[in-house]
Amino acid sequence: MKTMTATRTLLVLAGLGASVAGCATQTMDTAALVQARQDYNVAAANPDVGANAPLELRRAEEALRRAEAVRNEGGSVSEIDNQSYVASRRAQIAQETAGVKGAQTVVANADSYRLQARNSELEQQLRDLQAERTERGLVMTLGDILFTTGRADLTTGAFDRVERLAQFMQRYPARTLRIEGHTDSTGNADSNLRLSEARAQAVRDALTARGVNPSRIVTQGFGETQPVASNTNDSGRQQNRRVDVVISDDGTVAETRY
Repeated sequence: MKTMTATRTLLVLAGLGASVAGCATQTMDTAALVQARQDYNVAAANPDVGANAPLELRRAEEALRRAEAVRNEGGSVSEIDNQSYVASRRAQIAQETAGVKGAQTVVANADSYRLQARNSELEQQLRDLQAERTERGLVMTLGDILFTTGRADLTTGAFDRVERLAQFMQRYPARTLRIEGHTDSTGNADSNLRLSEARAQAVRDALTARGVNPSRIVTQGFGETQPVASNTNDSGRQQNRRVDVVISDDGTVAETRY
């Protein structure tokens, strides 16, 4: 009788031992592992994550594999849940990183589009001003026909171009102007110098009257010393009677070439 009782006790103890061992290991999915898989699958299915956060997504996948391996090897619930939490968090980080980089791309593209639009607008305005690009910057030439003969007064035909130049300067407040007056070689050199200076000043006055800050404008007269054509014929002399308006690039000062 005692032998049978002892045998039953051993069987009960063996059963309890098996039960305890079963509590210490886990071969079925935990809630945390199920959630980790779900989080990873959501991230992996998002094309933005693949494009903008591939490294973070790969780390999430590696963490999920470790959680799966712990479960397959019979690890404890706490071990599986710890690894599953890491996998879930890394999947979330992949999603967040993709969102941030996507937003940055949107901003960068918007800046690029604005720059393209601004450049397109600038080119159109330059065509309107009839300005040419040179090593000194943009140069707009006001010919002799825009001034009263032998005088510094602007004709009515000059006002439209001056108005467009004033609008351009207001649109681009970082730019400055150098206004250079020139004449042909007809007449007295001193008189020609004074006329060239007066014509440059007349353009400056017209611009300031239209709202351009005078501190952004420098004037200089060169008289007959800087011809662009021969003074031996009417056509050449007419080309030499001019005012050159040099428009600086943004943030620079328009410099004379002479």
